[in-house]
Amino acid sequence: MIRSLGAYSSDMPTCPSTCPSCGASWLGEPIPEGSRKWYGDATHFRRAIAVYDRDQDRTTGWACPDCGKVEPAGRNATLPE
Repeated sequence: MIRSLGAYSSDMPTCPSTCPSCGASWLGEPIPEGSRKWYGDATHFRRAIAVYDRDQDRTTGWACPDCGKVEPAGRNATLPE
């Protein structure tokens, strides 16, 4: 699993490293070692696109940049219509 990048907190959903639908890798370019502390010590950027629901105020899914399929993020996530 890849941690969500940016303002990371322990209650944020994690992002899979591959697309569950097409199997494409969601690992992006490596994060330079000197900058990793700003990204929660993650080693790579991620290619997955976070789907954010304003009403739920949370990330509800991950969209694949290759196939476009949106996968729910977490057990209780409901994707917006």
